[in-house]
Amino acid sequence: MPYGSGIDSNDIYTITGLSAGALNVDLVPSTDVSQWRWIVVSIGNDSYSGLLTPQWSNDEVTWENLKMYPMTTLDAGDVSASGTAATNAALGSFVSFKFFRMRMTAYTSGAATGTFQMYANGLPGFQMLISYTRLLSSPGQQIGFVNNDGTQNFAIAAGKASDTAVSLTGGMLARILVTTVGTHEMVFYDNPAAASGDIVGIVPASTARGTIIVCKAPVSSGIFAAGDSNNPGVTIFF
Repeated sequence: MPYGSGIDSNDIYTITGLSAGALNVDLVPSTDVSQWRWIVVSIGNDSYSGLLTPQWSNDEVTWENLKMYPMTTLDAGDVSASGTAATNAALGSFVSFKFFRMRMTAYTSGAATGTFQMYANGLPGFQMLISYTRLLSSPGQQIGFVNNDGTQNFAIAAGKASDTAVSLTGGMLARILVTTVGTHEMVFYDNPAAASGDIVGIVPASTARGTIIVCKAPVSSGIFAAGDSNNPGVTIFF
């Protein structure tokens, strides 16, 4: 059985012996995770008083806070994007960025320890493929697959007043990443040509930059975003 600070089992790479016991010290140092699909930080059962903040970057200059999933529930609503003071906990995230780190952004005493794991094949179950059947007028029935996290992306700039057709076909509205804060809610419809019909996604007004809205909403006709001059900037994954 392999052992040591860096353990590579082909599909999982594990870094052990991590520690942070001072302000602005990284529990997980800046790491290029772009070749991996899922990452997990396991925080030890240590006595420390501080705040560990997971962050992402594409240039190692500008860092944004990252909301991670508690591995016991896979519910991102259980974790604040501003960081965690948890012990004996494991936090995970899919990878849609180049660099990752976890920094001690507030500190009083003690030291947090941890283990960092990177998964080549994503998280079984969370990265599952779901099947759907779509009827076409010609040539007939077509059966296909879409990834649970989206296989394509489409960006809309902040403050775009006009409506936007994101997709003209059926499939799935998987996730929406907020790239710029807006003061107006942004609404998405199951419609290839108009901001009307069934609502399949909403970005609430003033949602923080870096927030990911998980929709997992099947659409039969397409994806259409209603425009507004106060809308946020977003990247849509479908």
